[in-house]
Amino acid sequence: MPVRVLWDRFAALYGDRWRVLFADESARRAWDESAGTLFYARGIQYRMLKPVLERLTTSARADSPVPSLGELADMVLPAVDFEAAFAEAKAQAALASMGRAVWSSPAIYWAARDFGLTRIASAAWGRSKSAWIGVLSARLAGDCPAVPEDVLPPEYKRGSAVVAADSVARLRAMLAAK
Repeated sequence: MPVRVLWDRFAALYGDRWRVLFADESARRAWDESAGTLFYARGIQYRMLKPVLERLTTSARADSPVPSLGELADMVLPAVDFEAAFAEAKAQAALASMGRAVWSSPAIYWAARDFGLTRIASAAWGRSKSAWIGVLSARLAGDCPAVPEDVLPPEYKRGSAVVAADSVARLRAMLAAK
């Protein structure tokens, strides 16, 4: 059904130029099928298309070219190698507990947090593919805050009463912040 709505929006937006491209019912069915397959493979949902359609509506002129399905998908989500992003998240999740993670993108960081840092550290791509694509797609489609600075876990030091008092003071400060 969302593909049919998209078709109607494009027909309204591009008028005769759109109808000429898909003059018969078989061409329309082929476009519907191709759109559904591409959007499913890329993890694109109709709610993610709405802002792009609004931008096209405000920016389209009489001579504006009709975007292909691939161009439309790239407007929604840039071409993403989900498996490489998963591998990065898996590697960085293991380093996050030590304060050494380096994230290439805020979207990958927040998707890993949404997925679960502990869960992704031990996850396999084959079993986690659809869940990861959904989580990362949602983060790519929305705004992501910056990756927070990794804070090294406090180092335990044995010994003096001064070190113990300092540790207790830091612990109180952390608890008061929550």
